[in-house]
Amino acid sequence: MADTPADVVPAAPSRVTGSRVLPAPMGRQWLPGTLRAPLVIGLAVLALAVVVGSVGAYVFLPTATAVITPREAAIGPVPLRIVASTTATEPDPVTRTVPAQTKTLDVEASQTFTVTGKRVEETEAKGTVRFRNKDFTSTNTIARGSIVSTQSGIRFQTDRAVTVPRAELVGLQVFPASASVKVTAVKPGSDGNVEPNTILVIPRGEDPLTLDVTNPDQTSGGKRDEFPRVVQADLDAATKALDEGLAAAFAEKLADPALVADGSTVFPGTASLGTATYTLDPASLLGDEVGTFDLGASASGTVLAVDESSVQVVAEANIANQVEAGYALVEGSSTIDKSPAQVEDGVILFPAIITARQVLLLDPTAIEAEIRGKSLAEAQSVLDGYGTAELSVWPDWVGTVPTLDARVEVRTTEAAS
Repeated sequence: MADTPADVVPAAPSRVTGSRVLPAPMGRQWLPGTLRAPLVIGLAVLALAVVVGSVGAYVFLPTATAVITPREAAIGPVPLRIVASTTATEPDPVTRTVPAQTKTLDVEASQTFTVTGKRVEETEAKGTVRFRNKDFTSTNTIARGSIVSTQSGIRFQTDRAVTVPRAELVGLQVFPASASVKVTAVKPGSDGNVEPNTILVIPRGEDPLTLDVTNPDQTSGGKRDEFPRVVQADLDAATKALDEGLAAAFAEKLADPALVADGSTVFPGTASLGTATYTLDPASLLGDEVGTFDLGASASGTVLAVDESSVQVVAEANIANQVEAGYALVEGSSTIDKSPAQVEDGVILFPAIITARQVLLLDPTAIEAEIRGKSLAEAQSVLDGYGTAELSVWPDWVGTVPTLDARVEVRTTEAAS
């Protein structure tokens, strides 16, 4: 006990051998608090290094950026035939029909017509002729209706038969016998009024050596009176003139700018004028003895008009229908080439040709996932399938697209207009 240093504590018996182990001197013992502090400091430094490394990795690891101008495709040319229909109430892109409006036009015409027909009253001239028989051997009977005439050819016929006695012979001198009979002009009119002693031609077959004739007095009473009278030809001419007047008035109204004041387009090829209605029945005028007559007529006509802006609506809607799945219509790229409207059998047709451009719709997030981890050549090939693409990486010596989604960016530009 005397050899044991004062600062040495006796060793406790060993649990294995039962012998005592001498403890370390009190001045060199490692306490638990002294061992924990360097360990904590070391772990903190390590954690800081990890954080700093992570930040550095985020900042300085490779990045890839792709800018894509989406692929475009042409639409058309697509020919269209848009039809105007009076039963349509609004533009229908499916049936390609547009509304047609029926415009009604009322027209009138009237005129005074001169009568060309006539009613004629004629009277035959009458008078008396005297026959002389110079034949002393026999009488001479002139039959009824026998013709006598003037030397100018105006003829008369006897109203009855007449017998002229035979002449008297006194010595060597012959005294003719005479007989008179009334005559009537063969043709009525004033030409039968002839002067006295002008009817000198005896009936055919009589002997001028034994018979002569004359009219002691003027024949008279022959006349011809004309009265204007409406005939069918007058009525036909009147109705024809009125129909032409209605047609002219209808054409004038079709050309009136006021007809399209609503902005519509009128198609004269669809115009139709109805049947004329007259102010009175023309047939009722037939036979009227008037010099002129008044007649008027009216009719209703129709014509189709179309608001051509509706044609544009249908054509544009049909452009949208032509856009392929996965594409969008390029705004402002649509063109509609409309030919002049055609009228076929009263139907209005609007031929048109539509063209446009469509652009591929892109999903940048999906494209990013598609190119991550690929070589630059493979990634460029993928991007080229979507349009015109520019792929850039940093640093520029990197040969593959990063796999981290945060290190890859895909952007799209607007399609060229």
